[in-house]
Amino acid sequence: MKNLLILTFGVLVFCLPARAQQIDYKKIILPDGITNLSIEERLVQLAWKNNPEVKAVQHDVNASQYEVKIAATRWTSLLGAQGNLNEFTVKQITGSTQTTNNFYPRYNVYLNVPLSAFFEFPNQKKAARERMGIKQEQSNMLKLDIRARVLKLYSEYRKNEVVWRIRKEELDDFKLRVNTIEQKFSDGAATLEEYVSAQRVFRDVQIQEATAKSDWDKSKFDLEQVIGVKLEEVL
Repeated sequence: MKNLLILTFGVLVFCLPARAQQIDYKKIILPDGITNLSIEERLVQLAWKNNPEVKAVQHDVNASQYEVKIAATRWTSLLGAQGNLNEFTVKQITGSTQTTNNFYPRYNVYLNVPLSAFFEFPNQKKAARERMGIKQEQSNMLKLDIRARVLKLYSEYRKNEVVWRIRKEELDDFKLRVNTIEQKFSDGAATLEEYVSAQRVFRDVQIQEATAKSDWDKSKFDLEQVIGVKLEEVL
């Protein structure tokens, strides 16, 4: 009995992580109306809302849903109705009192069921459902892809911003040092070699700052391309 309890507990522990790995796609892209969202979640929402690829996939999903409805009503194509215009109905329309012969039936309802319909129609409905499932999975894959892209781009943006601010501080600090060395060189307190070396290092620092600023700007443009709006409108 003790061994059975241990085995049962082990199976439960083993199954828990498997259940926890299920993806809730409704939480990948949070719906509108939720307050106190982080910047990252707002960026993901915007990317999902403004991405043309998302709209195309959503149209595909809607179209597949209509295909399922059409397949479900395919049986109605086997039913038909027709009416006969005979002398009795003509008399009713014209108001004539002349005695005429009546022809029956005035209406015919028919059902034409080929044997292939019992196999074809259910399979068509299943195929339509499978296609709808494919479109829905494509939509889920796009949710994961857009979320990953946005989070990576925003992380890159923040990193490049920090790097640029550090480079900017270095440039400002070194500019003061260069100004001091220039003044000393003018006063004869610094050698030409010190002056030239300071200028060369200063140019290197300027290049590093410009490169960092360019990287930051590029990461901003890449992020804006995905979310569809200016980043200043979100931050």
